[in-house]
Amino acid sequence: MNIRGLTENIGIVSDPRRPLGNIRHKLEDVLIIEMCTIICGGEDFVDMEEFGRERKDWLSRFLECYNDSA
Repeated sequence: MNIRGLTENIGIVSDPRRPLGNIRHKLEDVLIIEMCTIICGGEDFVDMEEFGRERKDWLSRFLECYNDSA
């Protein structure tokens, strides 16, 4: 399965976050970055943030997660 297919399948997961909260990123995007981070040896949120920042150009080809203020 490729990343685009994975993104489509993850889209069926219901988002438990508050609908009126400070939600800057789609849940699917967060989950994809989280899984990629773990596959690449990441262990925690700090690793996940670093992974996302270092691979922003690549990830932005198929995720909508990039908010320039982040």
